[in-house]
Amino acid sequence: MGEKNTDKFFKFLSQSIIGVSKYVIGKLLTSLIIGVCMFAVMYLLDAPLPWLWGLLGGLGNTVPTVGIWIAYLISAIVLLFLEPIQALYLLIVTLALQLIDDWVLTPFITGKSADLKPLVVIIAVMAGSSLFGIPGVLLAIPVAIVVKIFYNIFLRKNKEDTGNNTPPDEEQKKK
Repeated sequence: MGEKNTDKFFKFLSQSIIGVSKYVIGKLLTSLIIGVCMFAVMYLLDAPLPWLWGLLGGLGNTVPTVGIWIAYLISAIVLLFLEPIQALYLLIVTLALQLIDDWVLTPFITGKSADLKPLVVIIAVMAGSSLFGIPGVLLAIPVAIVVKIFYNIFLRKNKEDTGNNTPPDEEQKKK
């Protein structure tokens, strides 16, 4: 019995590391997409230093929800001295990209890489934000990944545990 629990623990640990690593890779991918889009739009708007705005947008996006706004504030302060109207354009671009990231990229790309449903990602981030603020936003998806893995390994009835190859739903139908 003890050896089985040890095996489960190491399985949980390794799957948690892999799951969180996949999440980080997915987050880096979404940040790259946001950075490239920010660069492209600012370049098309003929803003000075579009590569800098793209870089700051991509780096800022690595911190969920608030990071891109911190990057916007830094960028806007610089743009106010260079070309003030560009700060307004940057605000509009940042808002649009943040909405796309929050409602499309993060739920689908990050959710897929983390093996979570898009709705679970949205709910986890909202719950983390409501309960713990910025730290909750940062940790919501990794915690959801670990909770799912914990449930699958320790709490969910496996076929081998019950000695029955019939899924629980079909077992109920037979009765």
